[in-house]
Amino acid sequence: MYLCQLDGKLYDDKIYHDIVLKNKNKEINCKVCSYCWGQLNFKYTLGKVNNIYIIPDDVSHKIYKISSTTFEYKPEKNKPETKVLEDILKNGKKKYKDLLL
Repeated sequence: MYLCQLDGKLYDDKIYHDIVLKNKNKEINCKVCSYCWGQLNFKYTLGKVNNIYIIPDDVSHKIYKISSTTFEYKPEKNKPETKVLEDILKNGKKKYKDLLL
């Protein structure tokens, strides 16, 4: 799964293109989907050299970035289900006769 940095959508397939957007002041490395890559090829073919797209200064593009920390999974430590299960195991059959078959 990856984020297309031009349209801001997540894609499941692993087909993406590494490109560089460049103007006078900045040079930004991006991963883009095939659709955005095709649009850039259509728009900026004259300035393209080895997947480096030279963008005119009067044109602006929004770049979406995502960090891996956004997708971190942090399980909850004290869930009520685990407390009940631990209590059943500690106190045995006496307290929870009706729950056991």
